[in-house]
Amino acid sequence: MLDIFFNTSDDSGRVNFANHQKLLAEVAKIDAQITETELSNKIVSRLNEHGYTLAGGVGYTIYPDKQIIALLMYDGDAMNTEREREIHNIVNIVAEENGFHSFDIEIQNAANK
Repeated sequence: MLDIFFNTSDDSGRVNFANHQKLLAEVAKIDAQITETELSNKIVSRLNEHGYTLAGGVGYTIYPDKQIIALLMYDGDAMNTEREREIHNIVNIVAEENGFHSFDIEIQNAANK
């Protein structure tokens, strides 16, 4: 899953076509890199190795200035600061190993969905 959110308007609120095309190209490049590196599978595998179970895949939201990964987890209700930090570290190590910058991580509880 890839959500794309961006603002391509200038100060007057008019859409700037050149910026729009540039941002779409940047997001398409990131999306292709996610697919080519099989980043989602690698994240799921590494989390499983550390005892974490996802209730689904990995969701991505790509902004021009930040990238977010959403993880829907069965044990999301048992999260504490230490476990969240460990998950963040695992995901960002896998991301860096595959040529990405750090991601912001959102952990969601599957029981609440």
